[in-house]
Amino acid sequence: MIELRRIELKRLIRCLAIVLMLTLPLAAGSELAAGGAEFMPLRSTVENYWDVTGSPKIDASVVGTNEFNRGDKAILRVALSNIGTITAFEPDEKPEDEKEKKLADFEFTLEKAKTVAFPITGELHSLSEYIEVQSGRQVIEGLPSGKRSSDPMEFAIEVDNDAPEGQYPLALVVFYAYQENAGVGASDVDSLLGLKGFRQNAAFGVKIESINLTVAVKSKADFQAVDVDSHLNAGQEGGVIRVTYRNTGKESAKDALARISLFMPFSSADDQASLGTLEPGGEKAATFKLDVDDEAIAGNYSINTEVKYTDLKGNSIVSETISFPVNVGPAKRSYLGMALLAVILLAAIGAYLLKRKTIRLPSSIID
Repeated sequence: MIELRRIELKRLIRCLAIVLMLTLPLAAGSELAAGGAEFMPLRSTVENYWDVTGSPKIDASVVGTNEFNRGDKAILRVALSNIGTITAFEPDEKPEDEKEKKLADFEFTLEKAKTVAFPITGELHSLSEYIEVQSGRQVIEGLPSGKRSSDPMEFAIEVDNDAPEGQYPLALVVFYAYQENAGVGASDVDSLLGLKGFRQNAAFGVKIESINLTVAVKSKADFQAVDVDSHLNAGQEGGVIRVTYRNTGKESAKDALARISLFMPFSSADDQASLGTLEPGGEKAATFKLDVDDEAIAGNYSINTEVKYTDLKGNSIVSETISFPVNVGPAKRSYLGMALLAVILLAAIGAYLLKRKTIRLPSSIID
């Protein structure tokens, strides 16, 4: 997946180069690639006394943190630095008189601007499916060599809820203009006034660079409900469920507290249970008591749960919500009610028999 995104990024850079080539007045015969190209050549009315080797080179670094949790929506701040240098000054044309010497000196000063980048446009691209960049292009002003941007570029990113912990690559594509060459000219020189009819011109180019950055998804404790023991029936009060939690993450969870979220047909005043400290791979069981509504339909239900804990830095963390299944059986028959009914029936039968015996008294007693 990352390699596929790198291929897509290369295609984007090529497309960007084509767009710039079509929208800028390129010099005849020049080519625009990731390295750059001249798009405004020197005029024929000026002379070029120096060939200068060098250009801007942009580096980038994250300002603040580049570590985030799964599901985070955050602003990634990226500062740019210009680390370009001039590596050589070579004479292109030897000055022959006083005017040309002054012109050569003046051009020497102008050529020092060759490493200035202006303005700089940046696009941030994610090379992973787990990181989404939600901001478009950002622009900063010109940046001389040896300087760092005073205000960073800001990109909105979102970390996927299922992102595993680790490092994720980003590519910052920047493109900018820079001075490719400088030329000077004059009609004459005066010992007092200096150069007369002075003129200067500069050729400019465009560079495209791709800079690698990374963001990290933090390690954290993760939990699973690996075993559930429950015996619930409709209309039951104080039904017990026992849930075993496992820390499937790579970080210890201190003072862990399991909580359940209940909806109809369940209710409880006992919806929390302490798990203590859970090391990675460790398991602890929690017991909860539930009441089940009288009208509950027998079948399978799902209960949501989460674990609140303290991480190694002392931060209070609430885990992602997980769920576990429980089964609700039909309401149990009340044997007490049946016993009472039997007693009532026996009493009625006894009363009936006694009445019949009273009615059928012997005739001798009657006489």
